[in-house]
Amino acid sequence: MILLTSTIPPVIVDLFDRFLKESDPKSLVFIETAAEIEEGDKEWLEDDYNSWLRVGLAVTRYSIAGKTREKLELDLAQYDIVYVSGGNTFFLLQEMQKTGAMEVIQHLIKMGKHYVGTSAGSVVAGPDISLIRNLDNETVAPELNGYKGLSLVDIVVLPHWGSPWFKEGYLNQGLDSSYGNPVHKVVLLTDNQYVHCREDGSIKIFDVAVD
Repeated sequence: MILLTSTIPPVIVDLFDRFLKESDPKSLVFIETAAEIEEGDKEWLEDDYNSWLRVGLAVTRYSIAGKTREKLELDLAQYDIVYVSGGNTFFLLQEMQKTGAMEVIQHLIKMGKHYVGTSAGSVVAGPDISLIRNLDNETVAPELNGYKGLSLVDIVVLPHWGSPWFKEGYLNQGLDSSYGNPVHKVVLLTDNQYVHCREDGSIKIFDVAVD
């Protein structure tokens, strides 16, 4: 199952009860690599982490940076849910490319593990991260080798739509780069929404402010 969010705290209860609870997951690996390059207060990351604790999961914080593919295969296979946090999408993809995490995560999802992404973790789940340029700083990932994402879904999520913290990025050519994109389907996702990606390729957006 693939679930994509902008941020976890507002949607965690609905998301968990509606989609994850029935499978009775016990453990979640909290991949926070995207946040490692971010400066300043990371209260948002702690809020995401604590949200998963509140629904009763055993949560393990984890970095893919510096790991071998073999180590990632061994470590990540232990968990019911693979959660990829927010942060810098370009840095996250760079580390996934360098370590082989892309192939490991793709295999785990095929084997039935749940994938939940937040912000950068949602963007990288799609086929192409290049549309996030005006919201993220690409210069922090000098070893990035192309923009191809995990391709777990065929949509590109642009997170935090309507958030005042990201207003400047969207207005500063962020919309120009995504509006009418001829290649990929784009989903503008607010902080109160999340996407359920079905196995047949269709999606449904849930809005906790409405639903």
